[in-house]
Amino acid sequence: MRTPGEPSTDVSLTVARADEAAPTRPRPRWTYLPWPVAALVWTLAAAAAIWVISAALPVAAWIAAARTPALAVVDASGQIWLATHGAPAQLGGVSVGLTPLGITLLAAAACGAAARHAADQMVLPADAGPRARWRAAAGIVGISVAAYTVAAVIAAPIVGTSEQAVPAVMGAFLVSALGAVPGAILGLDLDPWQAAPAWLARLPRALGAGAGTLAAGSVLALLVALVSHGAQIQQLQDSLGVDGVGVAVLVAVQLAYAPTAVLWAGSFVLGAGVTLGPDGLVAPGQVTIGTLPAIPVFGAVPTTSGPQDWAWLAVGVVAGLTAGAVMVRRTRPTLLEAAWRGALAGFVAGAVWALASWFATGDLGSRALAGLGPRFPELWWLSTVPLAVAGACGGLAVLGWRRTRAARERDQQAG
Repeated sequence: MRTPGEPSTDVSLTVARADEAAPTRPRPRWTYLPWPVAALVWTLAAAAAIWVISAALPVAAWIAAARTPALAVVDASGQIWLATHGAPAQLGGVSVGLTPLGITLLAAAACGAAARHAADQMVLPADAGPRARWRAAAGIVGISVAAYTVAAVIAAPIVGTSEQAVPAVMGAFLVSALGAVPGAILGLDLDPWQAAPAWLARLPRALGAGAGTLAAGSVLALLVALVSHGAQIQQLQDSLGVDGVGVAVLVAVQLAYAPTAVLWAGSFVLGAGVTLGPDGLVAPGQVTIGTLPAIPVFGAVPTTSGPQDWAWLAVGVVAGLTAGAVMVRRTRPTLLEAAWRGALAGFVAGAVWALASWFATGDLGSRALAGLGPRFPELWWLSTVPLAVAGACGGLAVLGWRRTRAARERDQQAG
């Protein structure tokens, strides 16, 4: 018995049944929904948000020009939505086949956020193995991609022709998959490289380093062109005679194509150059200007070439060196392994950049404005072979530095 005032020493135990597995993580902080419902609802919300973004530019133009029929605004909104998903659009009587990659990336990000939120709603048992977790991720991706694609199947024939509907539906499938796959993987804390060898698991990081270096160099080249041709850009904008709302629309349009412009600059710094119609080409050491669209950003296109253009080729070399160095870092390869692993990292980084650049090609009209964008097939080999060679040098440099440092440490210990 316990005397009055004596502290209690009673212990309360709660035993769970053997068949009741504890969840791996607590319930989500957001309002709980069954994960299939969350994947469906939030993906449809993402599709609706992209439609609203597509309608923003025509609505702003309609506000600026009161005589524009409301039906034309609805039609333009649908055409921008089609262009976002890779279908050629008809805007103001002009065929536009150049994808606004800025809006496309927003669509992929929205699908990724929807898939990650659905993953947050999923509570797996503690004994769930990797296979069960991957099946769960596949279920989220399947519902998200199906919801977005079905929305495109319904909307595309309504806002466009049958010729536009097919590429738009295919593009919607790719865009939703591009966002949903990483969203589900991140939401369920999965590691796609868990079973891969340690050296191969470093490939995504090396790819990111190489592609990131290319992106940084491309942005720098684009900024230099914009600043050095600021007067031409301002003159072209003034010649359009637009008011405040019109200027805002122009800025929004150019921001929608900002990733496209970066990929164009990347093709320039890699040496392949950019085609500006059948008769136009801008590349290091070669500038031929044909007909350009009346868009202010095209005022940044150089009219002459100079020896300083060749200095931009260093961007690709640095990107390959960076990818190779990151690939070999924190591993213990032999001399041959350091070379080919570094070359692999540089090659993959360049190939991914070239693949992304392929989606930055298209038309802004017919004839003189057809076939704009990075020059292929030159970009395929100029983005892979030089970066692979530089990647091999980067891997060997890291290995050589590591061996030199180890030899110096041994000499210090011996002394």
